[in-house]
Amino acid sequence: MMFQSTAPLVSSASYNARFQVRLCIHDALRPSIAYKQAQIFEALSTLETLLASEAALSLTQMSDALDQQAAQERLKIIRDATERTERSFEHLVITGGIATDGLEYFKAHASLANFFPRIASRRGYVVSSSNGHSESYNAHLTSVATISTLVTLAQQLQADLTSPPHKYAAHQLAMLYQACNSVAAFQPLLGRIQEQFETVKSTVNTVGTLNEEQQRWLIGLTTDIINQCLAQSANNVQLVPGPFSSMVK
Repeated sequence: MMFQSTAPLVSSASYNARFQVRLCIHDALRPSIAYKQAQIFEALSTLETLLASEAALSLTQMSDALDQQAAQERLKIIRDATERTERSFEHLVITGGIATDGLEYFKAHASLANFFPRIASRRGYVVSSSNGHSESYNAHLTSVATISTLVTLAQQLQADLTSPPHKYAAHQLAMLYQACNSVAAFQPLLGRIQEQFETVKSTVNTVGTLNEEQQRWLIGLTTDIINQCLAQSANNVQLVPGPFSSMVK
């Protein structure tokens, strides 16, 4: 068998030093302590929000079996996300050499337990109520969690409209109503929901699929909610007080 050779694609004779590219590495190959602490703080914030959402949903009274089933499915999603985030938190703490586990982490950073009381208690740490920042931060966290819940519910409802039947639409609308009612800025939307809720519920229970007019109304409502959530979060940017400045040095 004969092989025919071809000219090389690149010849060393054509090398030109002007075409050199200078590479600069600005970030350390090994993550800094500040970066690890920022990751831990993000995991803690996510966990506290998930646990707050789980507690609120567990206390919500559902009127019928369909609503209860939807609530149980929602709880399962929240609990699965909580378990994943907890594992991530423990992994960050241990691999970062910061503590042996979550409990030891809160013992070493006791002031954080007042900012994240649910996750601290879940790890076995006894939370003290003496920290003056706890109440203000919990209020901020509740506001953030509610806005996050509104966006999630509105986006999920929009997504579900594209794949009938819409058997959970009434339940999702009821949850939107409850979330809007808990924040003064969103309470003007309650009237819009009340006007159409019974019609939507009746259609879902009898036909199973919302008509085009009802779908357009829901898309308009949820779009307004999402836009208002974005505006609300932009207008309520707050600096987190307390010990976090020392956590990221």
